[in-house]
Amino acid sequence: MSLFIVTAAAELQKNALEELGSIASDSRKLRDFKNGVFLMETGAAIRDFTGSLSRADPIFVKHIMPVQVETGLTGQRAVDLPVLLEGALRVADLSPGEGFSVQCRRLGNEYDYDAKDVEVFVGSHFESRRAVPVFSDLEVVASELQKVISLYLFEGNGYIGFSTVGENLNEHCDEYRVFSRRPRSVSRAEFKLLEALRKFRLGVPQGRALDLGAAPGGWTKVLADRGMEVVAVDPAELDEKVIESPRVTHIKAKAEEYTGGGDFDLLVNDMNADPEISAAIMAEMAPHLKPGAFAIMTVKLVIRNPARLLGNIGPILEPAYDILRLKNLFHNRLEITVLLGRKT
Repeated sequence: MSLFIVTAAAELQKNALEELGSIASDSRKLRDFKNGVFLMETGAAIRDFTGSLSRADPIFVKHIMPVQVETGLTGQRAVDLPVLLEGALRVADLSPGEGFSVQCRRLGNEYDYDAKDVEVFVGSHFESRRAVPVFSDLEVVASELQKVISLYLFEGNGYIGFSTVGENLNEHCDEYRVFSRRPRSVSRAEFKLLEALRKFRLGVPQGRALDLGAAPGGWTKVLADRGMEVVAVDPAELDEKVIESPRVTHIKAKAEEYTGGGDFDLLVNDMNADPEISAAIMAEMAPHLKPGAFAIMTVKLVIRNPARLLGNIGPILEPAYDILRLKNLFHNRLEITVLLGRKT
């Protein structure tokens, strides 16, 4: 049997389990950890299962790590760190000059060390063997083939696995740590767009962007900071850090009232609106977007059956867009981020 630790939104765990079951019908949850994270097992081999899951591109499974070593922990740094390193050495196959990262999540207060201490201790040892550590960076997206040593610590137990970014479905086990030190942020919504750009491996184009329902301006700021000229549409005021940018034009109107012309290189929409209404606005605004250009929107999960909701908005969007990706991101709550391509 193969063991995995799976991360999903707590409210959407049922949907994640259905996705896992579609890959291997014998998949089953063994125990819950916290906040939607759980331990599962399947009879499929690790590489077979992760390969099939990656190709399926699940919506609700955010991250998955194999568990190849389990060990008991005391909570004491001097004892636990060497034990965790020993476990990592049992599974990690790294050659001199090869890039790698170490990712640790630690839940609970019974430890006299934190996750960063584990990452440094384990990573330093492999670096001493001439493997090359690769650190998180907002501007650098890790290769799907980059190797990852994953450690999960919970209630006196340590779980250790070795895999690639692609097999994990995500280059980070928790995107919050990547974005937590972003300076001068306007709102939490910024992190949703930043994560979407990373997850979809989407470079911000040069040119013009249309931001629907922009206030207070988090998404507008992300795009303007990357050099785009942004038309921000919202009847509410923008944050002063946003409106002070010479790249930002604020149109005080509802999204569906925008008539100011088109030829945009990117269209974004993070409105807190009924999904079908939001999708209809996106379809209506499509002529303002260049053919072949991308659009990003969030869909609020206002009903208990997300699959049915997503099925409802598809026919609204499809006349104007190709629906390219759908993901419940780490920075999403009860919502899905959708990547669209304007049809030519």
